Amino acid sequence: MESLLDMMMKYTANVDVEHFPVFPAVSYKVFHNNYDDFDDTNNISLVTFLNCRETFFIIPGDLEAPGWELLLKNSDFKDELKNLNVFIASHHGRESGYCRKVFDFCKPDIIIFSDSEMKYTTQEMASTYGNHF
Repeated sequence: MESLLDMMMKYTANVDVEHFPVFPAVSYKVFHNNYDDFDDTNNISLVTFLNCRETFFIIPGDLEAPGWELLLKNSDFKDELKNLNVFIASHHGRESGYCRKVFDFCKPDIIIFSDSEMKYTTQEMASTYGNHF
């Protein structure tokens, strides 16, 4: 967190979105919580909704349940959830990244876990996520 805060003080230039590359049939929207709302890096993760030729993905980083809860107060965020086909489980599919309420707004075709082999009980979430198909 100290490194992040240090970078926020050093790198203050605005991002010039007009010079981002353009990819045909690809669009995206991003959401995030503010540091004022959370003092941990997981809950201020950048959540990206990616649309590739009408296949809709969510890439939520390491967002945890409290971060999901706050983002669900945003109607634009909830609207984006309605289109999802591919749900990349936040925080590598760990228990701390799971928020049941998210699935009140989406029914993905597939949920992807990006974790390594089973080492911890917090990784035993496949059946919980499986209830949302």
